[in-house]
Amino acid sequence: MEKKFMKYLLFGVFTFVFSVAFVGCGEDYDSDIDDLKKADVATLQAAKEAVAAAQTALQSQITGVETTAAAKAVAEAKTAALTEVATQLDKLKVGDYSLDEVAEIVGQVEALGLESLSNTVAELKELLDDESTIEGIKNVAALKLQVDALEKYLEGYKDGDPTVKEEIEALRVLIASGIELTPEQATKIVEQLLESGLGELITLQVEGLITGISIVKVEGITSSDKDLIYTIVPAAADDYTFGEGLGGAIKFEKNKVRPEAATLDVILKVTPANATLEGKHVYLVNSKGNPDINGYITPSDPVRYNDLLTRAADATSTGLYKVSFTVNSTYSPDTKDAFKLLTYKDNNNNGKIDSGEGSSIAFAIAVDGKPLSGSEIERPVLSEFETAIIIREPTITYTTPDVVEVDDNKLISFNLDKSGKTTDGFPVKNIKNNYSNNSGIEYIWKSDKSANNGNPQNLSAKQLANDNDARYLKEAYQVSLKEGFDVRITGANFVSGKALAFYIDLDWANAGSKKALWEAAIKSNGITGIDKVYSLADAKPIAPISIISESLENETIGFRLFVVNHDGTLVDPDGRAFYVLCGEKQSDVPNLGTISVTTNIYDNVPTRTSAVWSNEVVIPWNDPKVVAAGIATNASNVFGYKLSFEDDALKDINSIIAYADVTGGGAGKYLAGIPEENDDYAKLESTSTAWSTSLSSKKIIIGKGTSTSRYDPIIVPSKLEEGKTYKGTLQLLGANEKVLGEFTINLKKVLPTKFPTFNGTGNPLGGFVDPTEDKARISPFAGGKRFFVPIKGVYDAVHGEDTGGHIINVNSSGIYFDDGSATAGTVSKFKHAAYSIKDVFKGIDRRNIDGGGDVDYRNVIFSLSARNSSNVETTYVGEKVSAGKVVSDILVKISDINAVKENTEYRGSIEYDYGYVLSGEETYKVPYDNSVFTVLFTPDNLYRIGVQGLQPQIEYTYNAAEADKAKDVAKFKFTPTIKRRLSESIFTDINQTTYDNVSRSEFEKYYDLQTFAGAIKLQIIAAKSGDNKSIPGGYPYFSFPITLI
Repeated sequence: MEKKFMKYLLFGVFTFVFSVAFVGCGEDYDSDIDDLKKADVATLQAAKEAVAAAQTALQSQITGVETTAAAKAVAEAKTAALTEVATQLDKLKVGDYSLDEVAEIVGQVEALGLESLSNTVAELKELLDDESTIEGIKNVAALKLQVDALEKYLEGYKDGDPTVKEEIEALRVLIASGIELTPEQATKIVEQLLESGLGELITLQVEGLITGISIVKVEGITSSDKDLIYTIVPAAADDYTFGEGLGGAIKFEKNKVRPEAATLDVILKVTPANATLEGKHVYLVNSKGNPDINGYITPSDPVRYNDLLTRAADATSTGLYKVSFTVNSTYSPDTKDAFKLLTYKDNNNNGKIDSGEGSSIAFAIAVDGKPLSGSEIERPVLSEFETAIIIREPTITYTTPDVVEVDDNKLISFNLDKSGKTTDGFPVKNIKNNYSNNSGIEYIWKSDKSANNGNPQNLSAKQLANDNDARYLKEAYQVSLKEGFDVRITGANFVSGKALAFYIDLDWANAGSKKALWEAAIKSNGITGIDKVYSLADAKPIAPISIISESLENETIGFRLFVVNHDGTLVDPDGRAFYVLCGEKQSDVPNLGTISVTTNIYDNVPTRTSAVWSNEVVIPWNDPKVVAAGIATNASNVFGYKLSFEDDALKDINSIIAYADVTGGGAGKYLAGIPEENDDYAKLESTSTAWSTSLSSKKIIIGKGTSTSRYDPIIVPSKLEEGKTYKGTLQLLGANEKVLGEFTINLKKVLPTKFPTFNGTGNPLGGFVDPTEDKARISPFAGGKRFFVPIKGVYDAVHGEDTGGHIINVNSSGIYFDDGSATAGTVSKFKHAAYSIKDVFKGIDRRNIDGGGDVDYRNVIFSLSARNSSNVETTYVGEKVSAGKVVSDILVKISDINAVKENTEYRGSIEYDYGYVLSGEETYKVPYDNSVFTVLFTPDNLYRIGVQGLQPQIEYTYNAAEADKAKDVAKFKFTPTIKRRLSESIFTDINQTTYDNVSRSEFEKYYDLQTFAGAIKLQIIAAKSGDNKSIPGGYPYFSFPITLI
């Protein structure tokens, strides 16, 4: 044992002390123990893992940004001790270690006071037969740990820090006395450290001793880092329970705050970590020691907090307690001012907190600790004075007579949708209730004063609702039996905790003859989801409802939703009603047949949210179904349309436009499609007598009217799937919104397949430029066109030809140079060659369309592509040249000088970009037609052509008779070589004497050898004789045509 304990000596002066203190106590123990022959491998491995975890947690404290110097010193000392423990554990040989070695480890671990190792201590003790020596080992280790903590603090000592030199010397003397550490001596050491302001450095374990407390921020537990911030208000309602009999019912007592709303939890960290707060008195105190605030705020008994923390600075599970602080019933409307005087500074010294006056008073959390020696009074231990106490009263909302708009944020707003859907659903304003201006019951509050609205049964405090919430002509929300639907609160004044809670009941006040049926269904739990109160703390509170009673199938059930404010008053005295049809719609409205409608995508759709109209359709007024419904013969009774679609993608589309046919000089004035305020259908203009006199000529489109002469698109094509038909209904409405009949609407997105045409002035310009004989030859592609694009050059006096002006010509084909010259340039200054779409395509006539010009290339894509010798394709996309909105030209720029020299032939593409009409992310493009075309520069402009090898080989047939000279035959055989070079009218630094060979295939790309013709002028200047053949001299010059083959 003596040898073992020598490992703990840190100072030379302690060697003798430890020997004296522990040799004696080890003799008896050593004589009684037996060697362990069999190791408990699992226990030792668990101990090693627990020690390693504790080391990691302490290391987090050391590196934590909020760790104080004292706390850091303690953590470092404990980490060093754990390192020694880990070393001893590693040295234990499985099956060959003694019990005294285990006892030493247990004593050292207990001295650390780390609760995270309590299980480790218990498991190691199970290996011992006798624990009598552990206490002595623990005392020595505890003294060493305390000295180490003080020493490490001294190492980081700064001027102004409390000194620990004297305390260290005193501890050394105490240890050198050779006596064991008694509880009284430990208390004395602790008192000395406390008196020196070094309580945070205490590691000695003294029963009941608390040296410090602090507040720990825990996500989801504490409301802020340090402050107690309450959102509460005393109840204004009379004593009652909101949702009585339901799960989660909320009880209110007049003039009192609800305890569950007025409670905040605080996590306290106690020092030392092994001290206990159980049974201690925790309270609040200001910097003057005044505890009067505790008359309003009641703390709970501390309970140990064992959940995980998330901040590295507090990464230890020891010494944490949860304490709840609850604003009690003392706080009321009558005591608010007195409470403010305790929590805010009275800067005006007038005995009250004036509006806008005062800053928050800082409080500390106090706990009564163990009395000091010789005293019976408990010593309070305080946190820092950094806790403000703040009460914020929530906003109270009421539905009152001044709420006249259907979207007013004081009306209880919610949507209905099928269970599990994440869309906004159908707003309650469009769902049936049983209230009109002369029937049904629907109340609102008369005023917005909480004092008046405490009792919803008080008739003098409420009145009948405005007509704006009369929804008796609306349709009930339709679901199937056992098909769930969600009620989702949407009002900004209610969600995210602005109001407190809601529940859903049936509309008993308007049940009428259905009351018994509804009561039976409720008794048999035939409707789920209406048995509880729902919190409004979330941003999108949802109540899932399901009608499961078969007795309610094909029935319309009235529901009513109630919302309560934080003070217990109701937002609306009787909530807000909505009706649900459980089953298929049973309609007596005549079905007038089906109308098929398509989207009218006639031009570019610039964004994913841009809209289009539908195509024009004519209502089949003379159809037998329409005639049978009596509408065609009573057209003047049609007052409007109501359009709706089943699919979410079209849920916002509810209006159409009706207009007179453009006949008889009519201007096509729009007669319908302007929904009046608060209506969701398009009403006909009251002065539209033409509507009733010539009903059969009226056309409709799906759009949104904004005036009698303007209408806007409303269908967003990117929301519609390709190939899908969307179902809807179009109702014809009579007086008082009576439905006279309805059509089934089939809407389908149709993608354009051709370039757009506009009804501008003159004929559309779209189409290829007509190729002429000198501009187009045979295309390498079957049925294609080959365009030879002239290069605009400069006047060439040498060759006596005008190539058409300047090379640099903005918005045109040509070759461009970096020097900006309007004449020819050098090869080194070459910038790019440009092909203009105008040399190929006529453009689109957009006159009178969006400020378009006679020729416009807006939304047109012009591109050229070619493959090199390695079969790698390169594509060049045209750059648009714009003038305002008009796109006057598109240039494809070729930056490869070699491609220009070789006059590379490019395959062209012309497309129209219709924009974002697909359901995906890509835009939709359509080629002009299926024609294939290529472009290259006109060789006459780009090159100078030369011919070599024109020296003929002559074969002459001679007739002797002079009279037969006309029968003489001369044959001339040529073997010419065609060469070319770049034109000096384009590239000024070309060697004009050097020509390159041209292959026949390359030459025939430009010229037709079958039609290539010329003339040769000859003079025979000498006769040739031999083989009895000769040509007589003296022939004059003569010329004759030649043909190359």
